[in-house]
Amino acid sequence: MLEQAYVVNKTTIATMKKTLLISTGVVLSTGVILLFGLKYFYKSPPATNIDTPTESGPTISVKDSAGKVIETKNFIDNPEVVKDSLNPGYYYIGYHFGDSLIESSATNSPPYVIGYIAKTQYFNISILKSPIMETRRLAEVYLMKQLGISKDQMCRLKHAVSAPNRVDRFYAGLNLGFSFCKNGLSEARDTNFRTIFENEGGVISAPVCAEGQTVACISLGDVNPDLLSALLTIQSDCKKSDQACQVVVSNGSESRPNEIPGGANPHEDGEAIDIRASGTSDTYMRSLLGISKTATIPANTLVKYSAILSDGSRIWSYRIDDNHWHIQLVR
Repeated sequence: MLEQAYVVNKTTIATMKKTLLISTGVVLSTGVILLFGLKYFYKSPPATNIDTPTESGPTISVKDSAGKVIETKNFIDNPEVVKDSLNPGYYYIGYHFGDSLIESSATNSPPYVIGYIAKTQYFNISILKSPIMETRRLAEVYLMKQLGISKDQMCRLKHAVSAPNRVDRFYAGLNLGFSFCKNGLSEARDTNFRTIFENEGGVISAPVCAEGQTVACISLGDVNPDLLSALLTIQSDCKKSDQACQVVVSNGSESRPNEIPGGANPHEDGEAIDIRASGTSDTYMRSLLGISKTATIPANTLVKYSAILSDGSRIWSYRIDDNHWHIQLVR
């Protein structure tokens, strides 16, 4: 069964109906920018010479990005797969946008939409709901179940996973890929975030980590994007409280051995960032976490302080060595 749809306002619905991402190809420019076309399912004229699957058995042969065949379940005949009536060979796998002429399983507020183009054997997954990493996980688990293939085979599929600007502005235009695939986009994501964060007045205190480097560098490309969004909100809100505010990031996903008692290392998992505890940003963090300006904060302990940011993100934080705030999302 499909997950319960989320509710959005009428303006969002009207916009979303016109922006379903279905593409016939992907162009990557040095691994930095993903370009793929927007296809308006509602207004497109009927396509011609579209290859439609003819298999009636239990499996379908799908060619991967190297031209090799992957045998999948015959997902085309799955009752949760819907043909686009205006574009032969175009399919929605699971969630898709609603319309008065489309069957009852459609929704006006899908968390994600998976499109399939039979001619190119291409899968487009559009992530439409935050937190995007959790929504991506739901989408990839659902698609893998429908296809009946392994993670390795999923990575070989011709596919794109994207999030529009309204969902995540520093990942817009990048192919997020599946979470379990190596796609070489870490540096591109890092660059995107640094540009936006620094434009907001923030500072990244060290350059991007080279491969294998963990000292005198900061890696942000593998940090949970929802945590990066929260960091961007912290900088933005801090600046609103004081124009001189400058949040300085001192650590991302590079290794920080023994930072947390017991050997846990959320930094390496991309689930923690550090910011310096100094100046106006420290004043802001104290205010955000409900700590007085003069209170002594225990260092090197797991005394947690929590807060809800203006964008709705829930964070918790504590101080390390009295010189930086360790920040994670509330789970």
